[in-house]
Amino acid sequence: MTTETTTASLEGVERSARAAWEARASLLTASDDQIDAALRAVADHLLAAETVVLEANSEDLSRGQEVGLPASLVDRLRLDPERLAQMAAQLRALAGLPVEPRSRWVRDLPNGLRLEEHRRPVGVIGANFEARPNVVVDVASQLLKSRNAGVLRTGSAALRSAACLMDQVITPALATAGLDPAAMQLVRSADHDGAYALVRQPQRIPLVILRGSGTSTRLLSQEAARCG
Repeated sequence: MTTETTTASLEGVERSARAAWEARASLLTASDDQIDAALRAVADHLLAAETVVLEANSEDLSRGQEVGLPASLVDRLRLDPERLAQMAAQLRALAGLPVEPRSRWVRDLPNGLRLEEHRRPVGVIGANFEARPNVVVDVASQLLKSRNAGVLRTGSAALRSAACLMDQVITPALATAGLDPAAMQLVRSADHDGAYALVRQPQRIPLVILRGSGTSTRLLSQEAARCG
């Protein structure tokens, strides 16, 4: 990678991390009903944007076939009306799940003190995952349910679909529910420098989920540990 590419990737991730960090309060202070309304809004926007989402996905599929991706990987890239409907159903199911209590009693100690467990959102969580566009919605919805802002990065093969899902579905859905639309961010760079930049932001992204296996995931894990 060139120095220019590395710098652009780092600056892009830094902007996304800053935006998500500043927007995290919107999720922390939202009501449970508002969070669930946002999830249902994602489902609504997903179905409403079916045409434009499938057009973006078609570009990813064509590009994948041009560069010789195996048929199994091309199928993982593929979205269709049935898969979008399944994604929408999963979003509505998640919205209907009861919220975990933020505090719960554990036990009373012999000295009379009461031991309680308190759950708090991380704030901003990063996620680096394989080139599957449905995972963009899956991860964003799980973060939203847990009241965490997110900075997401997918493989380059799914970047057009991912960008469309973020811009046409997730971002407007957050706004519809009265939440800060900047709470969910997508890394737009297709190079691996973007993944390394993601794990080098511990002040604003204290936790990064690394999905996948192999050398690249192992190296990212090592870099995340090095950066604290």
